[in-house]
Amino acid sequence: SVAVSQQVYAVAAGYANRTPAGAIRQEGSDRDEVWRGAFEWTHARGRLEGGGQTQRVEASRRSQQFTLSGPITTLDTSGRSTNAAAWLHTSWIVAPGLVLSPGARVDRWGMIGATATTPWLLAEWQMTPTTRWRGGFSAPQQSPLVDQAALPNAGTTLEPERARTWDIGIERSIGTAWRAGVQAYHRQEDDLLRLVGSEPFVAEGAIVRPTQPYWENALTGHAG
Repeated sequence: SVAVSQQVYAVAAGYANRTPAGAIRQEGSDRDEVWRGAFEWTHARGRLEGGGQTQRVEASRRSQQFTLSGPITTLDTSGRSTNAAAWLHTSWIVAPGLVLSPGARVDRWGMIGATATTPWLLAEWQMTPTTRWRGGFSAPQQSPLVDQAALPNAGTTLEPERARTWDIGIERSIGTAWRAGVQAYHRQEDDLLRLVGSEPFVAEGAIVRPTQPYWENALTGHAG
């Protein structure tokens, strides 16, 4: 059997943070408009599903600090982007008790002019009636937000944040009410975003306030 669905949604929001005296310290707005279509096909050996979406986003941010000499604007940025994505995923019974679930997603982010592919693979093996193995791998990528992409360092363009994740585990049923399991995993992240120059610092005994912050792919990390 085949099932097809479509969704459309739009969101608009704004905010303003004020001082006790009523002056605006931070303000911003967001718009998000999305169309999404998907299908699912169920057959004797498993399931195939996929879909696509288009998205239009806008955002603006403005912040200021108040000093004895008057207000100082520390952030004033806005941007918009048209994005698109498509994905395909299947669950396939390749042998009794063994299910493989590969898939991939392709994203196109207009504001940074980048296209990225995110693959993944999940596996499950019912080794015995009481013992099950599970494992998986994925390599996701994530675009900067619109307000981040609008504020890079001069002469640069932000890149998508990247990650690599794998995990494997075993689970055993104990009677009808208990289960025990052990799992191992590792995650590596690269090109994570950091807002540089956004915090005050001390130089030669004087407090220097931020005036020109910018986003940069500056961080890496891992866990596991």
